[in-house]
Amino acid sequence: MNKAFYIIVAILVAAFLAYWLLGNYRNQSDTGTVPTESTQEQGSSSQSTDSQSPSEPSSTEQAPEAAAETVVTYTDDGFSPDSIEITAGTKVVFINQSSRSMWVASDPHPIHSDDSAFDSRVGVGRGESYSYTFTRSGRWGYHNHLRTNDGGTVTVK
Repeated sequence: MNKAFYIIVAILVAAFLAYWLLGNYRNQSDTGTVPTESTQEQGSSSQSTDSQSPSEPSSTEQAPEAAAETVVTYTDDGFSPDSIEITAGTKVVFINQSSRSMWVASDPHPIHSDDSAFDSRVGVGRGESYSYTFTRSGRWGYHNHLRTNDGGTVTVK
């Protein structure tokens, strides 16, 4: 074999190792993923502590309010609606009704650094969904990591 072949192989191996190591580093630094059966939800959750002991009944207890939820559907034509406006604390459910996998992630592609927690990190099949609760105000661009021309925006007030 010639010298050029070995140089090309060495470059490819080095590139693969760098990609793999960077991917492992990002996976260790990102938090907040809670997978469920066919739905993956990310975002922040809050816990409150009550000063009463669990055995004491409370006469002022109220049923928890239903969390706000918005649905975005992904089809072979892209996301619909592709732009939404919500309030902080709203859960957005991305439902895949296309013939291919959907990997929802924040912009920019391919590093997803606008909101690194807003990333399903895996393709979601037809009939499955990915959910994310937006807790910070701003304008968040997103895309299908597997088909980067399909994308949209979430504006959080």
